Amino acid sequence: MSKMKMSRRGFLGVSAAGAAGILAACATPARPESAPANPTATAAQSPAAPPTGPISLKVDKYPQGWTTTVNAPRWKAPSSLEISLAVREDPNRNFPPGDDALNTPYNRLMRDATNVFPKAAFTYTGDYDAKMLAVMSGGGLPDFVFLNPQLYGRFLQADALEDITDVWNSAASDLLKEYAGRYDGRLMKSVTVNGRIMGLPSGAKFEAQDNMLLYYRADILEKLNLQPPQTIAELEEVLRATNKEFANDPAWVGLPAHRVMVSWINSFDVFFGPTGAIPSVGRTDIRIWVKDPQNPNKLIYGSVDERIKPVLEMLQRWYKDGLIDKEFFTRDESKSTDPVAAGKCAVFFAPAWGIGWPAGLTKQNVPEARWGFTLPPADANGKRGWLETAPSYGYIDGFRKGIELEKVEAVIQVMNWVLENVTRWREQNIYGFEEWDWHYNNEAQRYEVWNNRPGTYLGTAFTTSNNWGGYYLKNAGDFYAYAAELAAGDTASLNGWQQALVEIAKDPELGEKDTQPVVLQGAGKGIYPEFFGPPTSTMASRGAQLDKLEQETFTAIITGSKTLADYDRFVEDWKKNGGNQITDEVNRWYETGETV
Repeated sequence: MSKMKMSRRGFLGVSAAGAAGILAACATPARPESAPANPTATAAQSPAAPPTGPISLKVDKYPQGWTTTVNAPRWKAPSSLEISLAVREDPNRNFPPGDDALNTPYNRLMRDATNVFPKAAFTYTGDYDAKMLAVMSGGGLPDFVFLNPQLYGRFLQADALEDITDVWNSAASDLLKEYAGRYDGRLMKSVTVNGRIMGLPSGAKFEAQDNMLLYYRADILEKLNLQPPQTIAELEEVLRATNKEFANDPAWVGLPAHRVMVSWINSFDVFFGPTGAIPSVGRTDIRIWVKDPQNPNKLIYGSVDERIKPVLEMLQRWYKDGLIDKEFFTRDESKSTDPVAAGKCAVFFAPAWGIGWPAGLTKQNVPEARWGFTLPPADANGKRGWLETAPSYGYIDGFRKGIELEKVEAVIQVMNWVLENVTRWREQNIYGFEEWDWHYNNEAQRYEVWNNRPGTYLGTAFTTSNNWGGYYLKNAGDFYAYAAELAAGDTASLNGWQQALVEIAKDPELGEKDTQPVVLQGAGKGIYPEFFGPPTSTMASRGAQLDKLEQETFTAIITGSKTLADYDRFVEDWKKNGGNQITDEVNRWYETGETV
């Protein structure tokens, strides 16, 4: 997609930070069993008088020269207040004279409205996680930190994060608390440790946003007189028929797959889901725990739940018969889409956005290609299942231990202001409230919104309600329905934001307006992970070893170098090498909320 156009994910408020791998654990002090309330949790100074009436910022160097108009905040810091954060140096990003990664039109608007402005604690290139661990150990942490689940666990163990419970309770608006409390409280539970709030969830997804669909080459199925597969058995029939049809094409792969077997594209969760359990094989950002079928009051790790064994047996048989990409274990997620773009497969699995990418690439190589889509197939008992979209992206916004509490309040107050405005986006021209980096196109002499954000916060991103603003619509289907409604009417009087939605609705390559209603048919019918707390102490110390054992075992079973008997040995080894202790820790969290 051209950077001249704001991407779909930009409008959905989707975080684009990349997931980081597990880092080796180090010996750090454990947190107390229950953190005490902070008696100084409210800001000492009275806020300044905020502006009255709407405030505007005209940015002539936007592609359309749009003006951002927002409501005045209900709160303003009594004096200029800077919040420090880590700034990633990127030589590919440009700025006009006088601007930089933090001094952008949006941040100037925020400063004028609230007296709050970000500053760089330090700059970095390369591995953000390693840099943050080094700074945590040596001192000099930014006020505001962005952490993946593993790094969050490490910071908790080192007692490096501030307890913000009382500031949150006093400063967060009713609207912000309402939105943060959705998804049955899962968002806030993910950052609550022993009853205390130790951070804020960085972003939330639309309902079923990343649930899988089955995409099929309609032109090929019609030629072979096959119907779109609705069951796993019918999918196997399609794979065998298309493999036979293209037997002379050495690049034909059958079913695209990759070594991270449960992931955001070409995932095997659709085969495991009907059993009631899904393994975590290949995942380091999340581990999937489900209710124990023998004791619903307890949780069991999906990878050691014996209900998945028949699926492993099926995948082993499919691989032996050439129905699964023979090189899947050498590919990552992105590489698994290469056969789709090349026209070397007849089916693949992806979320609703898969109709644009990678399906939209196929025509470049196979002009006659036509992709259809349907819900993932059911098992022999008529059950469908998948990994339901997690409420959040799993990243945590934290505050360094010892931060001045007026800074915590300031960030929360900015969240209040941003969220209040984002929820009124239908009436207001609020382009500019995006979490994405700003980039200046020197050739065109205009600002553009960068197509993805580095793995740490810059500029607008520390106002995390840019993500939480996604709650103003329940799901992405409503978003595309509204875009289509705008496109069908008189567009001349629409503001810049609404005109951008019209562009999305008319984009012939997108197609998500068609796939979203289908994925929503299955919303809530899959499996939600039941554990969403920070990594336990044994996860931190033994997780990498157990992940490696799991990856090697599952890969070897599917490729046939190991048998199902080896799965039983894996379960035994997993349990005795820390798995039993992790299970006890997870269930302690599940029953009491206590994190160990």
